[in-house]
Amino acid sequence: MNHDSLSALLDEMSCLIHPSVEETFGNILLEAMSRCVPCISGKDAEAVPDVLGQGKNSIICDIMDAGAIYEAMLQMNNDDVYERIQRDATGML
Repeated sequence: MNHDSLSALLDEMSCLIHPSVEETFGNILLEAMSRCVPCISGKDAEAVPDVLGQGKNSIICDIMDAGAIYEAMLQMNNDDVYERIQRDATGML
């Protein structure tokens, strides 16, 4: 997928769920945050917690637990949480 197509796709998202168990860096997370798309990702996925500010710029959870992912999605559905994550991730507002 070219960069313009990826940007257009990200602009349609309300949230990126990144279920990777192993991730050395996670460029897609940075790409999502740069487009104001909050992320849900794994708390134990190598560098992911660091990229996501240990949960300050995202919601991190046990990505191997479907219930934990669901709970993270419910949290993200809260407008205050969503806007705080969006603001912290992008430095906006």
